[in-house]
Amino acid sequence: MPMRARFEQANTTHDGKLTLDQAQAAHMMRIVRHFSEIDADHKGYITWQDMRGWSAAQRGNRGNPPPPPPPQ
Repeated sequence: MPMRARFEQANTTHDGKLTLDQAQAAHMMRIVRHFSEIDADHKGYITWQDMRGWSAAQRGNRGNPPPPPPPQ
């Protein structure tokens, strides 16, 4: 099932806002593991646009080494 369809199915309130509880109930484990990263504004829910933005950023970071630690 495409991710958009899974998002819509998991969003049982049909308000376009997926909560952590909804993601857990739908067994969307990748979303559950990274929920706080995806919900960067700490709203308590994520939207489809939040997920798309996070996913695009993840694809862009693949293969790139992590940034060096700040100088001390």
